[in-house]
Amino acid sequence: MKYKLIPLFCLLYISAFAQIKLHGKVTDSKGNPIFATNVYLTSKPEIGTSTDFDGAFEFSVPEKDEIQLTFSFIGYQTKTLKLTKATAKKEILVQLEEDKQLLSEVIVTAKDPVSQKFSVTKIKKWLL
Repeated sequence: MKYKLIPLFCLLYISAFAQIKLHGKVTDSKGNPIFATNVYLTSKPEIGTSTDFDGAFEFSVPEKDEIQLTFSFIGYQTKTLKLTKATAKKEILVQLEEDKQLLSEVIVTAKDPVSQKFSVTKIKKWLL
């Protein structure tokens, strides 16, 4: 009897940690894949991944009735998607829209004191 209960407890232990494997692809409005898009659970941002060069992602999440994912990338609007258990098992296709922000002017300046001093220093021939 004792040996018959061990497999039963193992099954209960495994089912307590059930997970769903999410997979899908992230593209822009033209259908081009977006590399390095952050994909994560909205409730737990530490559970997530980034897309590969083809815009594909795959990771496991704890099994719940409703899963909420967030997709974010610089220059695109962040998108949140709600999934059920049934839809989470299918391929997830997400299209991100460009985040259009107009800037009136961008000024970039940089000064390195060492290089400025050297650029106006006279080098003597005998030093070479």
